[in-house]
Amino acid sequence: MNLLSRIAETIFGLRARLAFPSPRSSLGGEAASRLVEWYAGRDRRERILLLVGSVVVAVYVAFAGVWQPLSAMRETALADIAKYEAVAARITAAGTNLSLAVLPSAALPDAAVITESATVIGLTIRRLEPEGDRTRIEVEDADFAVLVDWLARLETEHALHVATIEIDRRPPPGIVSARLSVER
Repeated sequence: MNLLSRIAETIFGLRARLAFPSPRSSLGGEAASRLVEWYAGRDRRERILLLVGSVVVAVYVAFAGVWQPLSAMRETALADIAKYEAVAARITAAGTNLSLAVLPSAALPDAAVITESATVIGLTIRRLEPEGDRTRIEVEDADFAVLVDWLARLETEHALHVATIEIDRRPPPGIVSARLSVER
């Protein structure tokens, strides 16, 4: 008896040795029994070909259904880790330069934060009206660059985001008037 015959006998004769119930007694057992009978009725060359084909199919299924998806997920995870490490390095490099001013200013009323930050930067606020979650602001005759810088600071340092804005140009170059509303 050669090796392939032993493998076939081991695979298909395993049921009898492990004392499994007969194929006819279990669900779908008749089909399994017919398959075993069909296999036993094949020539030796056909059985070898079927075994080799089964091994090739099993290896392909393992590769295409298990290895490739796992490998793709691993590559994606490694790319994500590299991105997160780059962000962590940038944050670490920034060190103490990061402003955590959002926390203290969150305790202050928005009007106080707006007035204080405008005074620090040199803007004069003409009107300030709190309206629920929003605060309406009017600024007249302000330098455009200073106004934009102030709005950026409101957002980054105090978590106040511009909800609406209207900017009108004044006759002197670079001078504007603005009506805007900000919210947290």
